[in-house]
Amino acid sequence: MRILLIDVNCKNSSTGDIVYALHKNLQKEGHESLLCYGRGDACDEKGIYKFANDTETKIHALLTRITGFTGIFSPLSTDGLIHQIKLFKPDLVHVSELHSYFVNPGKVIKYLRANNIPTMWSFHCDIMYTGKCGVAQNCDKWQRGCGKCPNLSHYPKSLFFDHTATMYKWKKRLFDGWDKLYISTPSLWLKNRVDKSFIKPKQIKIIANGVDTSAFKPVKNAKEQFRQELEIPAESKIIISVMPNFNDEIKGSHHIINLAERLINIGANNVYVFVVCKKGNLPNKLPSNMIVRMDGDSPQKLAYYYSAADVFTLTSSFETFSLTTAEALCCGCPVIAFECGAPETIYAQPYAKFLSYGDVGGILNLVLEELEKPQDSKTIRRYGISNFSAKNMVNSYMESYKLILNEKE
Repeated sequence: MRILLIDVNCKNSSTGDIVYALHKNLQKEGHESLLCYGRGDACDEKGIYKFANDTETKIHALLTRITGFTGIFSPLSTDGLIHQIKLFKPDLVHVSELHSYFVNPGKVIKYLRANNIPTMWSFHCDIMYTGKCGVAQNCDKWQRGCGKCPNLSHYPKSLFFDHTATMYKWKKRLFDGWDKLYISTPSLWLKNRVDKSFIKPKQIKIIANGVDTSAFKPVKNAKEQFRQELEIPAESKIIISVMPNFNDEIKGSHHIINLAERLINIGANNVYVFVVCKKGNLPNKLPSNMIVRMDGDSPQKLAYYYSAADVFTLTSSFETFSLTTAEALCCGCPVIAFECGAPETIYAQPYAKFLSYGDVGGILNLVLEELEKPQDSKTIRRYGISNFSAKNMVNSYMESYKLILNEKE
């Protein structure tokens, strides 16, 4: 097989990790693989190519804010990607993410369709069937036709103009009648959203996202070492939350702060809230029991943090899978979370427990209950490995590639 993979990132972010795992497995099995990506540092490995120009990406983001249009710029980067597709002559193209200011998806789709190239597209968010929103949340205009968008200030941000009706129609034209399109989603919940959209692929398959269980595993003595590192009592309990950006409202850092304040108010002086994020501007004052660390690029370091914690909390308002939940479980850490879309339909009790979104008091009560129990990290990890390993994910994608190509023949 000759498979060309496309994503925003490579070896960075959840989707970047997924395409990299697929690329390495394809090479390992003797197939030819080319991984093309648009953003992040250059990767000097065989079969990996960064096609986007960083300056052009910044211009694309600026023009999106000024004009209200997105995904129609980056001509040089887009031509660079199409040139790689022409040179590689893939049997199948697997698209993971084709947004984030680095490419014109319309030109890429037209090329794939014109050349009758079977295309598997992994949907991880709403962006390809909405006027612009990556996360439509409670808005359902995309089921009928966008316009008068209530979320213009959300990614991808427009400062002045609402062209969501025009972009919705543009995307609909791009996808209408595409008979070589196969879609995967990480959850039944997201599949149901795609089913309600204008996109009608030949097939939609559910393939759960997977984590590298050789990296995300319980770390010996992490609890003792981390408490020494933080200079807190050895018997202290730690609640962990992991998010890419502390200031992303969807990820709910304000709920984490609220949780920390409630712990102080009830006198739970031996319980600390630890937040790991890659970026963000922190408030001038955080609760005294709350620790925020800008980190998270290394799976091994994240595994150390998950292993050191007693419970993981997810306070997002919208998730199509939640890879951090799978990571925590594979490290043997139980989960307490808000209902936020897909996670409550994916992760089973007693390993993960869910409450109505915004019920911080309920989260507090469940966390306190969990902290009183002995932690059965081995059982939790077994559940994580059996359901959310990268190996399972890769095998499912490989099977899908072969079925699609056999159908082609």
